[in-house]
Amino acid sequence: MNQLPPECVALILKHLPAASLTVVLCCNRLLFESALPLLYSDPFAICAFANRPALFDVLLRSAKLSIEHFLHSYMSCQCKHPTCPATIALTKAMTPSPQAKPVKTTTARYMDALTSFDSQLWMSFAVKAMPPEYRKLAPKFFLEIMNTVMTRSSSRLSSLVLLPGFVVQTLPLAPHMVSLTKLRLAGVYDRMELARVIQFLKANKRCRIKDVNLPRVAPDKPDDDGHRHHHSHLVQQQHHHHYNQHSHGHSGHHYHQTHGGDGGDGHDHQNAVTTNDQFRTQQLQLILSLGQPESLEANACQDFSAVAHRIPCQNLSKLSTFKYVLGFMEGDGNLFLRRCRVLRELDFASFEKDVFAWAAEESRKALQEGALDQGDNIELVQLSQLKMAVSEWMVGRTLRSISQGFAHSLESLLFMVYDHAQLLNVLCSHTVTRIESAAVPDVTFKIDRAFQCPKLKKIRMIRATEAVQIGDGAFEGCPMLENLQLNGAATCAEGANNFGVWQIPELKYLEVGHGMAHKFRIETLAHSPLLESVSLRDCIPSELTLYEAPSYTVPWTWTMPHLNTLQISGRSAYEFRFEWIRQAPNLTTLVVDGVHSDALTPYTEDIAKGPCGALLTSCNFQIHGQCDFDRNCFATLLETYCPKVLRLRLLGRLYASSHWKSVDLGLALFATRNLMSLERLKLHGSTQSGKIAMQALRFGLIRGLVHGDKLFWRNPEELKELLIEALDGGEGCNVYRQKKCCVFSA
Repeated sequence: MNQLPPECVALILKHLPAASLTVVLCCNRLLFESALPLLYSDPFAICAFANRPALFDVLLRSAKLSIEHFLHSYMSCQCKHPTCPATIALTKAMTPSPQAKPVKTTTARYMDALTSFDSQLWMSFAVKAMPPEYRKLAPKFFLEIMNTVMTRSSSRLSSLVLLPGFVVQTLPLAPHMVSLTKLRLAGVYDRMELARVIQFLKANKRCRIKDVNLPRVAPDKPDDDGHRHHHSHLVQQQHHHHYNQHSHGHSGHHYHQTHGGDGGDGHDHQNAVTTNDQFRTQQLQLILSLGQPESLEANACQDFSAVAHRIPCQNLSKLSTFKYVLGFMEGDGNLFLRRCRVLRELDFASFEKDVFAWAAEESRKALQEGALDQGDNIELVQLSQLKMAVSEWMVGRTLRSISQGFAHSLESLLFMVYDHAQLLNVLCSHTVTRIESAAVPDVTFKIDRAFQCPKLKKIRMIRATEAVQIGDGAFEGCPMLENLQLNGAATCAEGANNFGVWQIPELKYLEVGHGMAHKFRIETLAHSPLLESVSLRDCIPSELTLYEAPSYTVPWTWTMPHLNTLQISGRSAYEFRFEWIRQAPNLTTLVVDGVHSDALTPYTEDIAKGPCGALLTSCNFQIHGQCDFDRNCFATLLETYCPKVLRLRLLGRLYASSHWKSVDLGLALFATRNLMSLERLKLHGSTQSGKIAMQALRFGLIRGLVHGDKLFWRNPEELKELLIEALDGGEGCNVYRQKKCCVFSA
């Protein structure tokens, strides 16, 4: 290493993590000098959260900005006007002289780390750092910090967070931010602040902002009683003396004013409409001043749908990522999305319109002209990742357009359905009522062999309605599908009670949730040998008679070598048999909510094969049954199929009647007496034998059978420390900790 040039050593050390670099510091001087700049290039990455306030102070002192200097300069300056001599002297004191030595590389990188830090944490630091008697000066100190740091690093800034009231401080630095590519507009902006943001973007012509979000605006809107409220800045009123030159012309205070003449109705409504039009025009100017962004987020912009169709194609020519989840309620969503020709990732919501009709039409024309045979060279939008939210009346229509318009390129689909309750969370009640009154019956969308998406790797469908029908050969047209998550009220093919057998050879993650899991056929798992996680979660009714024991149990004869997590509940859990564990040798987590009492009878031929489940460390069994358990059979099942388990939950039905059998502490202590690795046990402890077992624990019982006056226990030296949580009727929990040499109640 000593024979290598320093440049080669630095190049090698760039690939080492921070922990390895700290070891390299102690080797020799060459490695020390090469590793030190790399180790401290991002000081926040190696600093504990509790030590960050001290690091803040150190870095600020390196920028020649300390709390003591700030307080001394402020106390000597009684005038708060920015043009007073004392303030000018303070600004000069913060600015290094031209004859000063250049800043070291490490310090320059410190400044880069400071500029990318969150503004809220900076504000919190300013409040904590100020003495209690000067806490009111914390906002001013915060602005001084940001102004100083940005002045030092303006040419190296790649990302910037702008707050209302701070834009005017940033305007002189805009021409120097040549490296700026990511801009975040946080807070609520009024017309004057929006104008300053537009001015900032126009002054920053030397750089190209690729990633930006549109801000939330606060127009003056009349209330129902005819009053108009003025929306002030997010920055508190005590900040206003720091930038009072842009206080809306109303001295920066809230006020209520009733407009006379028409009782606050006619003119007030007309002025509100005019104000909204002005804000929308200003928002459009802001979008146009961004140039050609590659990523645009409009989630905070309430009126984006009203101006989206007015954005020229030139400004959307490079837009590849777009997010707007408030619901496209105004304007023409088809026209806007049709102009985004290079769109790759879309996070969108539309509750009353099919906004992908244009894509389906383009695909049909391309298919008629034979252009689809040319693959990716055709002039179609190559959308690869789509997150879509729709109302429950637009499910079938939207899915049909998506499958027709983007089947050639779609790789990931997240489809969320909003019912009445979810719509009220994102829309006002009047809009929801209007959508529901104008809703027309949905069309049926079938997922069968005709559903062809050759590049699709992930499907997640939340709260699917009856408009979705899963038929024969479902998902066979998605040969690359790896992740499948479904829940809701999707129906089966005509005349069928259960879904067919799905053949998805590349599937690795499967989750079928409430409303659909009881229709799933367990034989499907045999056609997905690469599965790593399976979750079949269905609702458990209050009356167990609704889920009777299955008339037959599918024998699990196939091996799943990659399966490590299995979670099943409801009707699917009633088919569970402990013999399944042998077919998944790498299983580590098993959750069965609804183990039927028939499954607790050991299968003799499989028991004779010996223990299995060597990697199974976490088990959760909710046992539903009315028959008494055979203690010895239950112990045999645990010792055979989960001998190395670390965490075990054995619970019955909570709040069940007295004739329901429950796994109490006495049974659990006996059944787990040979599980040497057990560290945590959770169960019921409210029955008579459980109470006897609790009493025995207090007198030194380690683990064993408690029945009447007979006590059987194991040698404590053979067992690990065990934490027992005994539920008391579902309302409380008694915690006990068994140690090797003593037992006590925690």
